[in-house]
Amino acid sequence: MSANVQLTDLLNYRQPTAGAMLFALQKQHARLSPQAGQPAEIDNAELKGMVEEAIAVNTESRALAFDWRNQRKTAPLRREGIAEVDARADRALSQLARAIANWAELELDHPNRQMARKLQAALFPEGVGVTTSLRYEDQNAAIDELLGRLRSDYTSQIDALGLQIHVTQLTTVNAEYTERLSGLQSDALTYDQVQEAHRVGLEAYFAVILRVWNDYLQEPATRALLLAPVDEQEQRVRAYYKRRRIAPPIDPETGEVLDDEVSGLDGEEEAEPVADPSPALDTL
Repeated sequence: MSANVQLTDLLNYRQPTAGAMLFALQKQHARLSPQAGQPAEIDNAELKGMVEEAIAVNTESRALAFDWRNQRKTAPLRREGIAEVDARADRALSQLARAIANWAELELDHPNRQMARKLQAALFPEGVGVTTSLRYEDQNAAIDELLGRLRSDYTSQIDALGLQIHVTQLTTVNAEYTERLSGLQSDALTYDQVQEAHRVGLEAYFAVILRVWNDYLQEPATRALLLAPVDEQEQRVRAYYKRRRIAPPIDPETGEVLDDEVSGLDGEEEAEPVADPSPALDTL
């Protein structure tokens, strides 16, 4: 990263994969560590410790992502009946949204109209499609969150708009959804575990970047040395996002994009999980 990059540019970073982060972190670690009997190029023990911690968590994240891909390819979860309950959950969610919309679209100036419009904006600002297009596990979790908010924050609106039957229906269907998903393969690695590991890796990685800025704000040359591999991966990830709209798999040793690893199941493009993946139907 050049010395004239502004700190606000950090806000524009794409979310890299574990491989991309490991490549940059290992380059930083080399500059912070003694080499061939020579002292470290940059002496900063605390920063070196942060880099080592970030390497450790991202190594774990990459291993889980590897296991997740293999699990899906060699031992897919059995999905008997899951498509049917998923379709019923879609319908129940749509019926709830439609019941709210019926009030929100009233021509009459009724108090419930404004109430419904606020509820619609809070729960379905982009419609139900953003939820119904999620993977099974993610849709199930999203409906759980929506139901929780309805019960905790909108009980009076539920009563006033006569939504209880729709809430009860969605609760019942989603409970069956949860049971069906939970019974598929209880000892399998879950997508949530992979996502959580990636989130931890991202936090450790960006903590290192912020620490570099903090320690070398007045030393642009040193800062540029430490952030050069970060910038290299940012450019590769940004270019890949532009072409594919997903994060690329990166070889942590070379920093190169592993294009031949991208092809996933059922014609999907599948990279290492990212914290905010594009919605995709799970067709297994």
